[in-house]
Amino acid sequence: MAALGYLIVAGAVMGLLGLAGWRYGFALSAAVLAGGTATLTYRGLQPGQERGLWTATAVVASVVVAGVLVDVSPPSREVLAQRMNSLGLPYRRVSERESGHSWCIPGCPVVEAVFRAPPVNPRGPMVDAISALARHHFLDHNSATKLLAGLSTHLTASSGRVHVDVSAESMTGAGGDWVRLDIRLAGRR
Repeated sequence: MAALGYLIVAGAVMGLLGLAGWRYGFALSAAVLAGGTATLTYRGLQPGQERGLWTATAVVASVVVAGVLVDVSPPSREVLAQRMNSLGLPYRRVSERESGHSWCIPGCPVVEAVFRAPPVNPRGPMVDAISALARHHFLDHNSATKLLAGLSTHLTASSGRVHVDVSAESMTGAGGDWVRLDIRLAGRR
């Protein structure tokens, strides 16, 4: 009974904190949950009560709960930043900002980057951004195709636990003309 209570309480705490959304979150969650429930189950049973079977069952239940936690937790800022860096856009990054927490109080994790593209039609960098987002599974193939067909200078889409906003606009300044490409990746529950 103590093992079930531990699994429920530890799972709820991990879910609220969004620990499973961290890098290696599944392994961390599964290890903590399985270790605790296995220990409590084994110690809570008397010899001859099929300790091995019940302990193995507790470990399997812990791994299932860890999988559910990964499914419902938003990705951490570090994971979003890593995914932003993997886009491989051919433009110079002007700035990047990170905010929020995996427990989504006051807000879920967000990574925003501003890129400086050459002075072309803003739709050109949008095509590059949509292609990179589709390549890295932020957009499915059908969504990317529809977005490219009705291409504008602003895009909003969601994929799994990540919400994506992309915009492009022509800029003029002391440094000359350029296109500002903004990409925002936000984790969500």
